[in-house]
Amino acid sequence: MIDTGFIYQNYCLGSGGGRQYFSDYNGKKIDAIRVKTEEWEKSNMLCDDLYTFF
Repeated sequence: MIDTGFIYQNYCLGSGGGRQYFSDYNGKKIDAIRVKTEEWEKSNMLCDDLYTFF
């Protein structure tokens, strides 16, 4: 999982930001999914519509 992602850094208590919109575990999971969809989009595995949907 990713501890330097945007969601974790801005919306999870464990990052030290003082907010807890998501649990640390779920925030890291969301960031991992975001990174993977970026990889798929850059390697043309997702069309623009699916990328936007995800």
